[in-house]
Amino acid sequence: MLPVSVQGPLDARAWVDLDAAGCPGIAVAVKAGFRGGDAARLRLDDDTPALETAERYAGDPAAHAPLTAPDCVPFKHGAECLLHGAVQVGPGRSQAAACLGVEDAGGRPRFGPKRVWAVAEPPPRASDPPGALEGPVPLTYELAYGGPLGGPRHRRYARNPVGRGHRAAWWGAAAGPSPRLLWDDHRATRRGAPAGFGPLAAAWAPRARRFGRLDAHAYRQGQLRYRRLPRPDAWNAAPADQCLDTPLCGDERIRLQGVLPGVDPDHTVIWQLPGGGPQVTLHRPGRGQRVTVQADTLGIDADAGRVWLVWRGWVPEPAPGPGWALRVDADGIGGGER
Repeated sequence: MLPVSVQGPLDARAWVDLDAAGCPGIAVAVKAGFRGGDAARLRLDDDTPALETAERYAGDPAAHAPLTAPDCVPFKHGAECLLHGAVQVGPGRSQAAACLGVEDAGGRPRFGPKRVWAVAEPPPRASDPPGALEGPVPLTYELAYGGPLGGPRHRRYARNPVGRGHRAAWWGAAAGPSPRLLWDDHRATRRGAPAGFGPLAAAWAPRARRFGRLDAHAYRQGQLRYRRLPRPDAWNAAPADQCLDTPLCGDERIRLQGVLPGVDPDHTVIWQLPGGGPQVTLHRPGRGQRVTVQADTLGIDADAGRVWLVWRGWVPEPAPGPGWALRVDADGIGGGER
């Protein structure tokens, strides 16, 4: 771990790792938090969010989806967006929707709008009208399509092993409880990705197939080396339709509907990310080197009205030398007034 000095409300780390090509170097991660509210442009938050070093769970990982994905990873492909929160429900409704979209500074969609529906428990008889939906409904994969034994062919659903149930169209009946979170077409009969916006566990399919294989003998000798290279998107934790092929450029607009407490569920709130990014400098004895970082992770905590960004950089040096240190400054984050 490299010594890091931080100027401003940021968290930053630097460590030796392998890039996607298996080459050693120094990985850099910087995280900043922002507040929403009534203003369209997000403002830098003095309450600095900590970089996540590992997946975190509310309980047993075998029965829960991850609450967070790790930030301290050596690389990601392009960028990704993760949304945490709950579907806000209007009075007397039997269903409600959560919608997420990201646009570039010119208003062109980078992805979305992506919509997930929360539905009330099905009535005991099909002829009975649906009851009112009690909300808010957490946007967790435990309430989505998937789950363990009892589904189609009586096996665990690999894309979401902690889900709430399966429904096989050819059987015509639910095998266990019905999902509460559904895609926009309101069907839970397809064996596709689970409905949700949050991080997928590294052990779930298809993420589990993305990771490479370390050379065990080299590792025992204190060296990092791959026997099989990972895929470039190995550390991307978001669903595929929330991943971008290129990093975030700054000034993107976030469109949220149905997830902000105290806001009409039918109203769309637009927040704008700041431009620019932190200034990162690697200091060695006698000279300094600017390190390029790019924003590859956008996180949203809708319940708290908070947003965070993670910038990532890479220095192709196999090992830091004596007296090396990193300095990170928040002044380069445009529009980040507090």
